Amino acid sequence: MKRSAAALLASFLLAVTLGGTAGAAFDPYEWTPAPEDSRSYEGVGERFAALLTVHDYPSVLLALRAEAERSPAWQGDEPIYRKLLQAMDELAGRFAALPSPAPEQLGDPGELDRLLSRMDTGLFQCLDERCFGGRDFEVAFEDLARLPETQGEDFRYRVDTVDRLLWDLKKPALRQAAGAIRDARARWDAFVKEGMSQYPWEAVFNTHLAPQGTIEFPPSRQWVLLHPQVGVEVRTGGPRNLRAKESLLVELLGHVWYRWRGTGHGGAGLRWWGVSAAASLRDDLPPGVGVVAHWGRLFTAGVLWHDGDEDGAWFDQAPFAVLGLDLFRLVEDRGPAYHRKWQEAREVRERHQPR
Repeated sequence: MKRSAAALLASFLLAVTLGGTAGAAFDPYEWTPAPEDSRSYEGVGERFAALLTVHDYPSVLLALRAEAERSPAWQGDEPIYRKLLQAMDELAGRFAALPSPAPEQLGDPGELDRLLSRMDTGLFQCLDERCFGGRDFEVAFEDLARLPETQGEDFRYRVDTVDRLLWDLKKPALRQAAGAIRDARARWDAFVKEGMSQYPWEAVFNTHLAPQGTIEFPPSRQWVLLHPQVGVEVRTGGPRNLRAKESLLVELLGHVWYRWRGTGHGGAGLRWWGVSAAASLRDDLPPGVGVVAHWGRLFTAGVLWHDGDEDGAWFDQAPFAVLGLDLFRLVEDRGPAYHRKWQEAREVRERHQPR
């Protein structure tokens, strides 16, 4: 009776020990493949370097499938082994069913991105305690833990290698996507910082009447509506009449067009121009009307006419040249500097206050 209990305990400890060893062979967070093993990612990379150089992943995957079928670690009738081969067949079939791109085109990010949009390459990932998740041939980690160590290790080598090869395949497309995201961010940053400012009512107006842009490209044009600026007017009637006078310049209705400098990635900045019908308010003359043009983010230039003699004829006198300064951008640009100066002044005052 005692011998029977001892044998049972020994069997239990052996099972636990073997189970832990097998678990370490497939756990993605604990298992470390040996680079010198021919089944490893590094080993496969060396053996199939010629095919991988020309991006012939379909041929490599078919060769790895054939090697898995000849593996001495398996008897051939194990359910998990059959699922491994089924997963490799599924992946090879996906590549075979695609008429394009050709193997040599898999290095082109554009072609590769189109391929990836039609094919799921996440098949060989082992996540959430399972491999091949969501498929008929899904394998749970707890099932892998029951395998002998050599079989658990063989399974993990083959899954890990194919998974890493698929990541290599996707790298050009991933780099292109990351670059596109960076370019989009640069364009939107430039649009916000360098584009024509918008007051809340202009933003609402543009939402309904102007192109909204995309996640990659900001709008290519923009409406201007009741946009106030600080204006300086100078009469153009001759040298003796040169006199500058401040005014409130209001762009009544206008339009702005945008273009990107350089290659359009946003790094070279934004170029834009626009034109608006404008009105001017001064304390010494009746309101004026005219046209102003934009070239850049801060300044506006144009001509205005005032009915100075109030005879109802707006254009019987020499016009005024006007230069406008965008209040919104001025506050945005100088606001942080003014805030810092204010903080510095407060700190100096506090240091000199009696305690």
